[in-house]
Amino acid sequence: MPKRKVVKAINNYDKTFLLVTVARMYYEHHYNQMTIAEKLNLSRPYVSKLLQEASASGIVNITIHDPLDYESPLEKRIRLDYGLQRVFVTPCIPGESTISQVSSSAARYLNSIVKDQDIIGISNGSTMYNFALNVIHRDDLSDIKLVQLSGEYLDLSHRIFTKENLKLVSEALNATPYGLPCPLFFETEQIKKAVLKDSNIHQIISLQKQANIVVFSVGSLGTVGTNSLIKSGFITQENLEDLMKTGTVGDIFSHFINKRGECSNPELDSRNISLPLSELLKKEQKICLASGRAKLEVLKGALAGRYVNVLVIDEELGKGLIANKRI
Repeated sequence: MPKRKVVKAINNYDKTFLLVTVARMYYEHHYNQMTIAEKLNLSRPYVSKLLQEASASGIVNITIHDPLDYESPLEKRIRLDYGLQRVFVTPCIPGESTISQVSSSAARYLNSIVKDQDIIGISNGSTMYNFALNVIHRDDLSDIKLVQLSGEYLDLSHRIFTKENLKLVSEALNATPYGLPCPLFFETEQIKKAVLKDSNIHQIISLQKQANIVVFSVGSLGTVGTNSLIKSGFITQENLEDLMKTGTVGDIFSHFINKRGECSNPELDSRNISLPLSELLKKEQKICLASGRAKLEVLKGALAGRYVNVLVIDEELGKGLIANKRI
C-alpha cells in the first residue's frame, strides 16, 4: 500500500506539471496547440484535452475585464435620475473633439451587444457620421440588416450623410443596407399614405418597425438642420416660428418635440416619413448620442418622452442633465 501511494503522488505531480506547462505555453507564450504538441511530443487532441482539464481543475482562471462595466458617479446619477439602462459620459479634453469621443464610445457599446440577425436602424447627421466612422469592423457576424430611419433632404448643401452612414456601418458589420428613397416630408399626409402603399417602400418601413437596435442623435431647434428643412421646402419660416411659440426644443429624426417629449406639431408630423416616435418607444436598444451644450434641452425632452434607454454624451451635457434636478 505505501508503495502504491508513492507512485500515485508521483503521477499526480507529473500530471500537474504537464498541465501547468501546457497552460503556460498556450496562455502566456501564445503558442498554438499544434506547436505545443510538437514541442512536447504529444498529439494535438491531447493538448486540447489538457487545456480543458487545466481550466476545469482551476489551474487556469480566465477573467474578462470589461471597461464598459465601469460606471462613474456622474453616469450612475444620470442613469438613476432618468431611469436608463446604461449611461456613458466622455470627459471634455481641451483640444479634442467631444463628438469623436462620444461616437467612439457609442461604437464600442454597439460592438458589445450586436449579434447575428440583428436589425439596426440608424439616423442621419454629422454626429451619426462620426459614429459610422468609428463602428468596429466585425467578420464574425451574419444576417445583419441595417435600415435608414428617416427620409432624404432635398437641399444637398447641408450634408446629412445618409448614404455615407449606411455604407460605412454596413461595411463594418457585414450588414445588408436598406435605404429609404423618399423625401423627409411629403406635401400632404394623403401623398405620404399613397407612397406607403408601394411594396418596396412598405418593405423598408416594415424593417424600421422590426429593428431591435436604433442608434440616433437629437437636433436642437434653429440649427443648420432646421434651416435645411426650410431650404428644402419641407417647412416654412412660419412653421419654424410656430414651433418656437409652442415650446419646441428640437427634434428626433425631424419629429419635433417639446420639453415633455410630446409632438409639438401634429400636422408636420403627419407628413414625416421617419420612424414614428411611437415605434421608437418599443425598441429594445434605444442608443442616443449627443454632444455640446446646445443639445441639452432637446435631450431632456427625449429623455422625458422615454425615447432613450442607452445614453452616450459628453461631460458638459452630463453635468447639465443633473443641474437643478431633484433626486
